[in-house]
Amino acid sequence: MEATLIFDKNLSTRIRQLAISAKCTNEILMQKAILDYVERREAKSQFIEESLESLAQFKTHGAHLTHTEIEDWLSTWGTDNEVSIPQCHR
Repeated sequence: MEATLIFDKNLSTRIRQLAISAKCTNEILMQKAILDYVERREAKSQFIEESLESLAQFKTHGAHLTHTEIEDWLSTWGTDNEVSIPQCHR
């Protein structure tokens, strides 16, 4: 499925205004936007892949931490009482 992007006058004006404020050309601004988009999509794909792998491991081994255990652990971050991640259990 191929998407078609229509550059109307309003969009072209907005791109130009952003390019001026960023002190770059329209082309550089659009390249940066495309790079940002691609990096976000790659990160999302990686997150999904890692989540599915975690789910598969959980289904195989059953080892886990509860939401409360994670919250309690994270609440210590940046404090004088920071603790290591708890041990997983079944």
